[in-house]
Amino acid sequence: MTEWIAAQRQDSLRHQFLALRAAYTPRVNLVLKWIGNGHKVLDIGCSDGSISERMRMEGNHVIAFDFHGVIETASRYPLLETKAGEAHDLPFADGEFDVVTAMELIEHYEEPEGLLKEWVRVVKLGGRVIVTTPDGQEAAMKHPTHKVWFNRRKLGKLFSDCGLTVSRASRVKEQATLVVEGVKRDKSIELKAQDTTKKLDPN
Repeated sequence: MTEWIAAQRQDSLRHQFLALRAAYTPRVNLVLKWIGNGHKVLDIGCSDGSISERMRMEGNHVIAFDFHGVIETASRYPLLETKAGEAHDLPFADGEFDVVTAMELIEHYEEPEGLLKEWVRVVKLGGRVIVTTPDGQEAAMKHPTHKVWFNRRKLGKLFSDCGLTVSRASRVKEQATLVVEGVKRDKSIELKAQDTTKKLDPN
């Protein structure tokens, strides 16, 4: 029994170490730099909450959001506000947040346009959506759970189709990851699941 308890503690410490390391990758560092501080932030697909907690410690009001059965792991951070639900049907009011982040999530959905429109809905006019995703087909589709892939042009077009103007875009070479920020330009996107006139973003 003593050996079993010791093994369980070792596994727990290993998990905490890996989670902490994941919260300090170049991709996450860039996202936090872009967010800044003093904002109300919704972190969609937060997993164990370690990145959301970093956002909170930077001086933001953060809601960590993920599925039931996943979000419970974020309870290790007692000061972090959490909420469970579905990424394509958010339980929040129109224009409730200054910033929405979704890291390594959009590629898991077969219909990313409807998904992104829902994220845009809960951002205020002039607010920002920050998305990270593997850069290119080779990087994305080697993972069996990934449904779609993006490069900078495809993601920029999706942003434009969903009422966002791309304000910043970068590639994190170490992780072959795109980081793209869009500013909400069209208040009509607050009509949930509304079709928008498609326009190719020049970025």
